Order: sequence, then C-alpha cells, then structure tokens
Amino acid sequence: MLKISSGILAVFLILLGLEFNGLFTALDPAISKWLQMVIPRVFDVPLSFFSLVGSFEITAGIIGVWALIYWKKTKKVPWGLGFFVLLMVIELFGKTVLVHPGPPADFFRTTLPFYLPTSHVETNGSFPSGHVSRTVFLVTIGFFWAGRHRIVFAFCLLTFAFIMAISRIYLGEHWTSDVIGGLLLGSSMGMMAVRFL
Repeated sequence: MLKISSGILAVFLILLGLEFNGLFTALDPAISKWLQMVIPRVFDVPLSFFSLVGSFEITAGIIGVWALIYWKKTKKVPWGLGFFVLLMVIELFGKTVLVHPGPPADFFRTTLPFYLPTSHVETNGSFPSGHVSRTVFLVTIGFFWAGRHRIVFAFCLLTFAFIMAISRIYLGEHWTSDVIGGLLLGSSMGMMAVRFL
C-alpha cells in the first residue's frame, strides 16, 4: 500500500508542476461552464450545504472523534492520523506558493445563509481543493476499515466523494484541476494513514 500511496503522491506532484506551467488554463473554465449548464440551478442550495461537510471544521471534528474512539478501544495514539496534518500542510503550501487563482465571481453559485470561519481564508491560489482532499482522506480510511460490508459501504463512500468533487466545481469554488489534485492528495495521505494505523 505504501508503494501505491507514494505513486499517487508522485502523480499529485506532477499535476502540481503542470498546474504551475498553466496546462489547464483553457480546460478548467470549459469544464466548469459545461457542468453549470447540465446541472440545474435548483441544486445550488443542496450542494452548498453538502459541500459544508468537507470544510476543515467538520472533517477535523470527525477525525478528532474517530481518534478518541480509537484511543479508547486500543489505548494507542493513532499516529497515522498525522497524515491529516501533513495533508493540510501540503494543501496550504500549494495554495500559497502556486499562483493559481480560483474561478472568477461569475462562476460562483454557493448559496448559504452563513459561512464557517475557515471558508474565507485568503490564499494566492485554489490548488488543491481542501474540501475534496479532506473528504477523500476520510473516505479512504473508511473504505479500508469497512469490514465485511465493504462493497455497499464503498459504493456509498465513493458516491459521497464524487458528489463532493462535482459540487466544488459546480459551485464555482474550484477548477477541475484543483479537484483532481485534492483527489490525489487525499487518497495518498489516506492510504498512508491506513498503513501506519
């Protein structure tokens, strides 16, 4: 699993380099426009609320509760969850070092009566998507710990991750390349967490 995780992380770094060189400059807006054409506006509010689940506050809360349950059952500190912190460091590095602005205001469709505190943290860029990377991190851990109901559980988890990825593009919060970067980063760090738990 460590080799697969390292390979996915290498693909993420390659994507980071391609993003740095502007490879997706034309493709990203085209995909966003297409997605906003095929998904009706009636989904603005439900997808906006759904997208909240991937926020830092909620995912960190889930990780915290899970770590507490893990510690109570095993009396061991879940050091593998340090990869969640590493994920956040890599995300912030990408967003502050890579000059890759997110979608302009005319793509924005998020409709919420409130925002969580970290929703308005300003950085130079939007690569990778933190919502997607955190969600995929949790989904990856959940998949490996699903046990005998793995097929049904995996379908639910993958559907959840897919909707999160689509929602971030549709709502005009991220480009497709940001979401792909989040998928790669989250799955890589999630596999490493599973390996070291």
